[in-house]
Amino acid sequence: MHRRKSTIAFAFGTAAVVLCAVAVPAVKHYYCKCRGLKMTSVNSLTASLSQRHPAGPAKGRHALYEGEEKSTYTCKYCGLKSSSIASLTSSKCQRHPNGPQKGRHGPAL
Repeated sequence: MHRRKSTIAFAFGTAAVVLCAVAVPAVKHYYCKCRGLKMTSVNSLTASLSQRHPAGPAKGRHALYEGEEKSTYTCKYCGLKSSSIASLTSSKCQRHPNGPQKGRHGPAL
């Protein structure tokens, strides 16, 4: 888990005084593989209905993306690359297993 340092400092005139430096754990995010919705817990992610569920809008709950956070996500069907799961899954895929334009891009693990 990545940690970031949080520092509290006050400036008096031209001198700055550092009161403390504490390591704060970075927040882990969980993503929906159908929509790219980002939450801080699996429970909060899977509690609501997904508007991009494969069975149809609001026909199922958000599904957990089990891969790691990345700078670039790739479609497992056609290889399209995108900077986020949300932008990747926003359009339909030409090589989807259900047929061209019959399903959305799916993020590869």
